[in-house]
Amino acid sequence: MQALKITFLAFFAFAVQISFAQTKSANPWNYISETSLASKSASRQIVPKVYRTASLDVQLMKAMLAEAPVWHTEAAKQQEVVVMLPMPDGKMERFRIVEAPLMHPDLQAKYPDIRSYAGYGIDDPMAYFRGDFTLRGFHGMIRSPEHSTVFIDPYSTEDIENYQVYYRKDYVKENTWEC
Repeated sequence: MQALKITFLAFFAFAVQISFAQTKSANPWNYISETSLASKSASRQIVPKVYRTASLDVQLMKAMLAEAPVWHTEAAKQQEVVVMLPMPDGKMERFRIVEAPLMHPDLQAKYPDIRSYAGYGIDDPMAYFRGDFTLRGFHGMIRSPEHSTVFIDPYSTEDIENYQVYYRKDYVKENTWEC
């Protein structure tokens, strides 16, 4: 009877460890000081009034997104890919991510480096994510009734490793077009 209890406890501990390992996700994001990006500020296209800067481990993010199942498939119902995303308030939030292709399959095959994604918030269950990863980097938009729409955009056109995270209300386009 004692051996059975020990075996059961060992199996239970192993199952908990496996379960934790499957739900634990690495975080490809780190908040950074903007002073480290001074040399790239001349090539900025988007300059919000208020934002946070973050660096992205591009290879880790690509590896995580490569595991995302295609939405509306059986795999999407069975497999969960969790990705951390930075928020303008300094927090990181978790999202369940699926690949959400927008291009025709023939066009997708021609441009395999362009991928679109969708996701639902775990920490904020009302949050909805849409984004992409292209040769120009990661782009994301998070909508939630809890806060203004959040954008994640490359800090500059010079690289795909540094990003700015901001609320839509904090970005006002300076030069408006006139006829």
